[in-house]
Amino acid sequence: VLETPLKHETGRREFVRVHLTWRDDTYYASPTGAQGSHRTSSLLGADAYVIAHESHGDYPAGARLPTMLLL
Repeated sequence: VLETPLKHETGRREFVRVHLTWRDDTYYASPTGAQGSHRTSSLLGADAYVIAHESHGDYPAGARLPTMLLL
Protein backbone atom coordinates (compact mmCIF):
# COMPACT_ATOMS: atom_id res chain seq x y z
CA VAL A 1 0.00 0.00 0.00
CA LEU A 2 1.43 3.39 -0.96
CA GLU A 3 1.98 5.78 1.98
CA THR A 4 2.08 8.82 -0.32
CA PRO A 5 0.86 9.57 -3.86
CA LEU A 6 3.17 8.38 -6.65
CA LYS A 7 3.65 10.56 -9.75
CA HIS A 8 3.89 8.37 -12.83
CA GLU A 9 3.64 9.01 -16.57
CA THR A 10 1.92 6.47 -18.80
CA GLY A 11 3.89 4.63 -21.45
CA ARG A 12 6.71 3.41 -19.24
CA ARG A 13 6.99 0.69 -16.61
CA GLU A 14 8.81 1.98 -13.55
CA PHE A 15 10.42 0.18 -10.62
CA VAL A 16 10.27 2.58 -7.69
CA ARG A 17 12.67 1.96 -4.79
CA VAL A 18 10.74 1.93 -1.51
CA HIS A 19 11.15 1.31 2.20
CA LEU A 20 8.52 -1.04 3.65
CA THR A 21 6.85 -0.75 7.03
CA TRP A 22 4.71 -3.59 8.43
CA ARG A 23 1.62 -2.57 10.37
CA ASP A 24 -1.98 -3.76 10.64
CA ASP A 25 -1.07 -6.95 8.72
CA THR A 26 -0.06 -4.94 5.65
CA TYR A 27 3.16 -3.62 4.11
CA TYR A 28 3.20 0.15 3.54
CA ALA A 29 5.63 1.55 0.96
CA SER A 30 7.41 4.89 1.04
CA PRO A 31 9.77 6.00 -1.77
CA THR A 32 13.39 6.26 -0.63
CA GLY A 33 14.18 9.49 -2.45
CA ALA A 34 15.04 10.58 -5.97
CA GLN A 35 14.41 7.71 -8.38
CA GLY A 36 16.50 8.56 -11.46
CA SER A 37 18.65 5.72 -12.81
CA HIS A 38 21.78 7.67 -11.85
CA ARG A 39 20.54 8.15 -8.25
CA THR A 40 21.96 5.03 -6.61
CA SER A 41 21.79 6.56 -3.11
CA SER A 42 18.04 5.81 -3.03
CA LEU A 43 18.95 2.11 -2.88
CA LEU A 44 20.40 2.57 0.61
CA GLY A 45 17.08 2.46 2.45
CA ALA A 46 15.21 0.33 -0.07
CA ASP A 47 13.56 -2.96 0.91
CA ALA A 48 11.65 -3.45 -2.34
CA TYR A 49 10.63 -2.15 -5.74
CA VAL A 50 7.04 -1.06 -6.30
CA ILE A 51 6.02 -1.65 -9.92
CA ALA A 52 4.17 1.20 -11.62
CA HIS A 53 2.51 -0.17 -14.77
CA GLU A 54 3.00 1.56 -18.12
CA SER A 55 -0.74 1.81 -18.81
CA HIS A 56 -1.46 3.70 -15.56
CA GLY A 57 -0.84 7.35 -14.67
CA ASP A 58 -0.38 8.78 -11.18
CA TYR A 59 -1.25 6.58 -8.20
CA PRO A 60 -3.00 7.96 -5.09
CA ALA A 61 -1.89 7.26 -1.53
CA GLY A 62 -3.50 3.99 -0.44
CA ALA A 63 -3.14 2.34 -3.86
CA ARG A 64 -2.04 -1.31 -3.82
CA LEU A 65 0.77 -2.10 -6.25
CA PRO A 66 2.77 -5.23 -7.05
CA THR A 67 6.09 -5.34 -5.21
CA MET A 68 9.42 -7.14 -5.62
CA LEU A 69 11.32 -7.64 -2.36
CA LEU A 70 15.06 -6.99 -2.31
CA LEU A 71 16.80 -9.74 -0.39
